[in-house]
Amino acid sequence: MDVIAAAMTCPPPAKGPGAGNGERSLPGGTEVLDYRWSGELLACLESWCRVWHEDMTDDDHAPVFPARTVIHMCAWLRIHVETFGCQHEAVGDFAAELRDWGSRAKRITGDIPQGNVVPCECGRRLRVEANDMDAEVTCRGCGSRWTARSLIHRAGDDDAWLDVEAMTEWTGVPRSTLHRWAAKGKVERRHGQFRVGSVREAARSA
Repeated sequence: MDVIAAAMTCPPPAKGPGAGNGERSLPGGTEVLDYRWSGELLACLESWCRVWHEDMTDDDHAPVFPARTVIHMCAWLRIHVETFGCQHEAVGDFAAELRDWGSRAKRITGDIPQGNVVPCECGRRLRVEANDMDAEVTCRGCGSRWTARSLIHRAGDDDAWLDVEAMTEWTGVPRSTLHRWAAKGKVERRHGQFRVGSVREAARSA
């Protein structure tokens, strides 16, 4: 959600004849204008805020509803995602919709994910992206060629840290369950990555 909010505050695109004379152009080009002003993103966020707000409201408590802006609603959802959202019955749909908007936001901001660092059999550390499990990675050390999936399966050491996509691929534990366990302190999470050993232990005791 942070990258979605960031896409709303990118500098405006360069315009006019001087656009090529040292003025900084927008990382995402004119796509940012559609992203900001189409209204679809705002409607998506407002819909989830209303669903969560309604389900969180009871006779004794009604949380303050956020201002109707992308930045305010992203902040509100982020505040409540671990304490409430991860346990919501529709968390899978929420994650899928926000993931799509997040991918577009990354193109606009130029925020390219760094992926997971996993070892080749020769010991050299390789970087892979869990969102493309069939992508080939070539080790510059030994020349071996791997798919992202095969490398991630090699990273089964208990002390390895993987992002949520890679951890789901490796352990079979659903994304929503990983986030719920993290919110309850059952697994170790750091900077969006999970420690393999803690997830294995949580899965055995589930």
